[in-house]
Amino acid sequence: MSRFLSLFSPGSVPAINRVGRKHAADALGRLRMASLGLLLFAIGLMVEAAGIALWQGSFPNYLVIPPLTHASLWPVLWESNPLHMILYLVQTESWLLIESRQGGAGGQIWGLYYPLPSFLVHVLAAGLGTRLLMRPEPHCPRRHLRLILAGLCLLLLSAAEIQLAVCCTSGSDWIVQVMLKSLALEQTGQMVNWRALYPQLEPWFVGLRTLLALGGAGLLLLATLRRR
Repeated sequence: MSRFLSLFSPGSVPAINRVGRKHAADALGRLRMASLGLLLFAIGLMVEAAGIALWQGSFPNYLVIPPLTHASLWPVLWESNPLHMILYLVQTESWLLIESRQGGAGGQIWGLYYPLPSFLVHVLAAGLGTRLLMRPEPHCPRRHLRLILAGLCLLLLSAAEIQLAVCCTSGSDWIVQVMLKSLALEQTGQMVNWRALYPQLEPWFVGLRTLLALGGAGLLLLATLRRR
């Protein structure tokens, strides 16, 4: 009882104020970190969409969040086969889709797909970038920024999936593979015979994608260790 009453004594006011200011500062720091993370996440998506738009000559005009769009199906799938629904969400369903459509609602020209693994890589990249940039040092050395940017670029490249109407309408696939496949299907004259080269490269795409992801994670880890 005496401890409770001591909270209302005049001497306890400065201590309470210090605790309140500390909590307010912590909350502000978390808010700043969350805001920066969302900004980095959005920048990553915009850079990817802008690159595809410039390549295809068609800008994005459609944004879909499939888990919300298909929300009415989840209770039905859960009742029929919960494991199938979970596997579909993890392996098949895109959690975000950026598209360019003819006339805004017509057929798809291209689409950037973010299934759960790709979506989590983008979230992880934004989170790691935020953590590195908001460390308490007064500034971030340029060599660390280069490592951070290189690592984030490799991670994002390894995770990007796209579908093009001109060549690949059976589903989304890794962006590098789709780009080379589209070159192989072009009828115009090319310096490199991609039509003959693509079948030889196809077995290596999974390994190359894995190496890029590991390389990006390694660069981010190296940047983290150097700042300690």
